Amino acid sequence: MIDGPGGARIGSDNAVIARVLADFERFAHGSDLCHCPHLALLFDAQGSSALAFATTFAGLGMAALAHADGTGVSPLIERVVDGEAQVLLASEEQARIVLVVHDGGDGADASRAGDTATFHPRESWRHFLSGRGRCERLRCAEPGSAETRIDASPLDLGPGVVLHELGPREAMRMTAIDAVLVELRLERRFAASLPLRRYDRATGRRIEEIVTGESEKLRLAAVAALGAMGRRDAVPMLTAIAGGSGDLGLRRRALDELCSLDEETARVVAARVARARHDPLQAHAAVVAPVRRRSAKRGKGALPWFG
Repeated sequence: MIDGPGGARIGSDNAVIARVLADFERFAHGSDLCHCPHLALLFDAQGSSALAFATTFAGLGMAALAHADGTGVSPLIERVVDGEAQVLLASEEQARIVLVVHDGGDGADASRAGDTATFHPRESWRHFLSGRGRCERLRCAEPGSAETRIDASPLDLGPGVVLHELGPREAMRMTAIDAVLVELRLERRFAASLPLRRYDRATGRRIEEIVTGESEKLRLAAVAALGAMGRRDAVPMLTAIAGGSGDLGLRRRALDELCSLDEETARVVAARVARARHDPLQAHAAVVAPVRRRSAKRGKGALPWFG
């Protein structure tokens, strides 16, 4: 059983929340939301459970705070992300329940001003509990492509609005906040190693791809280090990564580092990938294949690679 915020224990007088948390634990370990009825009820547009749950759960955190050591640090984890104030209510594995506040402050204004669309490697359910506002729902026509079409449709937000998003192809951008918006959000990262992708809305071109998993970040850092240290003896390994079928961000970085270590090998690998019609690295490889030179030659005096 998952504890409440701040380690507060869920007793028999909190039986409803206990059932929700039991469902949440199953959900976090891979069960579909439809098989977690108490949790699913929180994201029912016709129900009142979401507001009651959020209020009660936050109350448990405040009760835990009353028994804290006097440091004044809230047992609820709070942070500001992309102009949103987020309060973490529960987390397990790759899933979490968050209370989110959109207040229309400077951070939100800056977020709305951008001309990009960001798609996250997660699935989410959002139940708006109070306030009023408007948003654009964004849809990526071809997730993972180097160039795609970004469609947008307006939506009014208010109490009872429930949204489901498949993050790699769907996103939401706030456009107006008339009264402070509060939402209860359920999120679960996909098990597959998917990156965060950011597109230019006007052209549909992918402008950024960010690895978000810890293990993927470590591999990306290792590949970058090989290039930075001029490890020419790592060329066979980088060739295998760039020409393989693994994480796209890692393959792209491996190809870039390969260019700095062995241009001829890099062009051969890039040409092969560029000819593969359905390879997601095709567009980047097509740029690399003709010529990819860096002003500085690296690799002289490199220590042997013991990988």
